[in-house]
Amino acid sequence: AAFLRQGDLEGALEQFDRAQQLSKNSRYEWHRGICLYYLDRFDDARVDFVENALRYEERFFEPASEERLFAQACALRGAKGDDFAAASELRETRPVLRACAALYGGDVNAAKTLRELCDRTDSVDALRRRLLGHFYAGLYHDALNDAERARAHLALAAERVSADDQDFTARLPRLHASVRNWSLDDVPQDALQKASMFDLGSQGMEDILDDPDTMREGIDAMTVAMLKEALKARGLKRTGLKADLKARLLEDLGL
Repeated sequence: AAFLRQGDLEGALEQFDRAQQLSKNSRYEWHRGICLYYLDRFDDARVDFVENALRYEERFFEPASEERLFAQACALRGAKGDDFAAASELRETRPVLRACAALYGGDVNAAKTLRELCDRTDSVDALRRRLLGHFYAGLYHDALNDAERARAHLALAAERVSADDQDFTARLPRLHASVRNWSLDDVPQDALQKASMFDLGSQGMEDILDDPDTMREGIDAMTVAMLKEALKARGLKRTGLKADLKARLLEDLGL
């Protein structure tokens, strides 16, 4: 992963592919999906994250929460594929990642939970919670093309985290910012304040529903939870298969 740590996405992807070719078995390697994601190959990245999440959970009996969140980010960017939940059926013991999964799944109350978790300084895990909470909130907003909120969350995620930290997750905020050509050192104070409150702004479900063009573009990428939240906001039934939920929403929107 040395190439990836240096920001050489193409070089890192080549090394991961070479390692897979030399291996007799399918390797668990979520870093390859990271390369694909930041090379804007979202369909390929989603396949990689889904396969690695299932492989990890089958092998270790623990939730592959971060792979699932990246897979959801791919879906929000329009990557195609079968519905894949942001939350695993295996129990995630880290509350901050449970809240992130809820956010990606369309739960409007997740922002409040994330704010409370990231405000707490009650343990040695506080900095880690802040890193994960703000990074995955930034990833979420970036996938929805809200660069201002995404950049502010990444700046908060990177605070007090050493750039030389060997923990790869700790390097993700600055890798993300580098790929987007964003500086994290001059984010406006008001944007940081909104991010610290996990303000969803115009990305709330009600605002998306007011824009049929946005809905038409993104509806195929919506999870079941997001579809149900959209139907709830319009006072419609929320029962049935995913195809039924989509059809009901499309009909109500006149699309």
